Order: sequence, then structure tokens, then C-alpha cells
Amino acid sequence: MPALRRDLLLMRREINPDPQMIEREVTRLDLLLRRIENNTQFYEAFELLDLNRFKIFRDQLTLTKSMKRNGLKPFQFLVNRN
Repeated sequence: MPALRRDLLLMRREINPDPQMIEREVTRLDLLLRRIENNTQFYEAFELLDLNRFKIFRDQLTLTKSMKRNGLKPFQFLVNRN
């Protein structure tokens, strides 16, 4: 199994599960998350709340610029739309 770059918590009901089955399930979960987690999904799911200007930005350009800097300015927050 390739080394994963994320921590996954896998909860199962079995007391002594098969290690190969767990490995397969974790690999499939990682592949599924890699497909879903991309830039377009990020821009659709988040918005920038700027309390300095009292505005909410949802456009891709503003989100990209805010993420490229050394972090957000004071009183700027990335908020999940859910």
C-alpha cells in the first residue's frame, strides 16, 4: 500500500478484522477523497469573510489570492458554506 499523507479514523464493528480488508478499505477511501478534494470543489465549498471591508467573497480569484499570501490578514476568515 502506498504511504498515505492523511490520517483516517476507520471505525469497524468487528473485534478482530482482517488486515488485508482494512488495507483495501483505507486505500479505496483515500482514492475517493483524492477525487473529491480538488480546487474546484474547494472554491465551491468555501467563502472569504472579510470583516475589514464587511464583505463576503465567493469568487475564485479572491480566494486564490488570499490563500497564496502568507496566510489571511487579520479579521479575514475562510468559512465553509455548509
